Amino acid sequence: MAATPPMAPDLGTTVLLFGPQALSFNQESLKALRNALTESEDCQWMLETISELPSRWGALVAELPKLQEIPGEKLLKDLDCWFKTGNIEQASFQIPNILLTPLVVLTQLTQFSRYLSLSLSNASNQAQDLHAAFAQRNVETVGFCTGLLSASVISSSADQAAFRHNGAVALRLAMLIGALVDAQDASDRLHGRSRSFAAAWASPAMAAELAYISVLYDEKRATLTTSEGTAPLLIQQLKQIGVTASEVGLRGRFHCQCHHDDLEAIMKFCDSDASFQLPDTSRLALPIHLSPTGETIAAAGLHHVVFRMILAEQSKWYQTFTSVQASRLEPKDSVVVSFGPDRGVPPSLMRKLGPRLVHAADLDQAAPQLHDSALDPAAAFIHQRDGADNDIAIVGMSCQVAGASDLEEFWKINCEGRSQHIEVPAERFGLETQWREVDPKRKWYGNFIKDHDTFDHKFFKKSPREIVSTDPQQRLMLQCAYQAVEQSGYYHQPSLDKKIGCYLGACAADYEQNVAGYAANAFTATGNLKSFIAGKIRSVARPTGLPTLPPLPSVSS
Repeated sequence: MAATPPMAPDLGTTVLLFGPQALSFNQESLKALRNALTESEDCQWMLETISELPSRWGALVAELPKLQEIPGEKLLKDLDCWFKTGNIEQASFQIPNILLTPLVVLTQLTQFSRYLSLSLSNASNQAQDLHAAFAQRNVETVGFCTGLLSASVISSSADQAAFRHNGAVALRLAMLIGALVDAQDASDRLHGRSRSFAAAWASPAMAAELAYISVLYDEKRATLTTSEGTAPLLIQQLKQIGVTASEVGLRGRFHCQCHHDDLEAIMKFCDSDASFQLPDTSRLALPIHLSPTGETIAAAGLHHVVFRMILAEQSKWYQTFTSVQASRLEPKDSVVVSFGPDRGVPPSLMRKLGPRLVHAADLDQAAPQLHDSALDPAAAFIHQRDGADNDIAIVGMSCQVAGASDLEEFWKINCEGRSQHIEVPAERFGLETQWREVDPKRKWYGNFIKDHDTFDHKFFKKSPREIVSTDPQQRLMLQCAYQAVEQSGYYHQPSLDKKIGCYLGACAADYEQNVAGYAANAFTATGNLKSFIAGKIRSVARPTGLPTLPPLPSVSS
């Protein structure tokens, strides 16, 4: 092998961060990945590895009969077909983990190859082996969940040949890990398939009451995984202790003790087949962070370590990255380069990094004028405004629209593309009037919200008489306002912050035409004049001392 030209020493540490299982992989992502692989000669080994995955399935099933729960060989052949033909128009993008996990690794390794080429393109002496030249720099890796596979590849590869060999191993391991997660999910016929939720809380006392935590993502955020059968009860319990939770697209159980019984069989199989083995932790080309505390772990095969950390152990990502930040990122010249669809850095720590966080997905080969600045974070972000104290964060949200009573339902009908335009229900609107004869051949359509007549006046401490005189638009606003404030976790704060303002807009209404048919009472005006709406909503959070801005009919929408 030719001698590697000397590289200029780095002043700080470059930490390569490989992110977790993707939640946003879609048809466009797959097309972009295929284009990147087919257009680069350096990536042909990745396509060859994908092509041989179906032939591995029989041996895996023989060693792990549980894998029979899923049609693994067919799925892997479909993946190979997608890359060979590009025919992905009819593909389902509820991608199972047996395919999604290798796709995540492929994406990260492809991004790393592009980053490597760009980062060394300005070197005075062009190295014949970029991987060998890169290994001489002050670089370390860290992986989050699936990203541990990619981080292991980079840290264990001293040259290009090792990168290709270890990368192929990682793709096989990714397929095996994804298959086991899918099989475990399919085999639980008692409680049903798994569901995952992103949870956030306001105080440490709330976190102490949580169970089912698979990933500790941030100081006050975690991923909870449970089954379909127990999910409703879990959500109810979370609300009772003031923890907000929203479902995420992650399927299957990662970081779960349910895989402990299968680990021995998996490791035995991998130890018998060199094509499923990563190098030992004692033979690394670059340091890799495998401990949440930063301690050095005992020598072992990297594939053993990765299996345990991805499948069976709780991910303490916040603690891990905090340790990396304290030990490696304090110097101002240190940089984090993240690979994958997301940046992967805990949000509470991201602001401290500022322009020293580079997302490899932003390195666009079609725009070479951006390369230098993208690889020099200080220059890349020189015109980017940092966060300000008066920035607005959305911490609670609700909606009440046709066909959806909450955000989850609204998201679902948008994803499915279902129209809510339906024939007018007879119980909602009477068409027979003294001005119009009923024509049975003519149909009338509209969009209608659900449960329009189920306002709980006692909950809001209102009398029936007041609510009868109140515009339904105001009733809906009260309900939505309470749901948004509740979702934010406000009511479960140890001490309520009453410095709250209320600003809103309201549409035109005609309910006053209804109440005009009856004798006026004490609530006729307050129930219909828009100037009273903001004050009513402010009472939901019991605030004091800050402004209320009533809607102006001429500019509201």
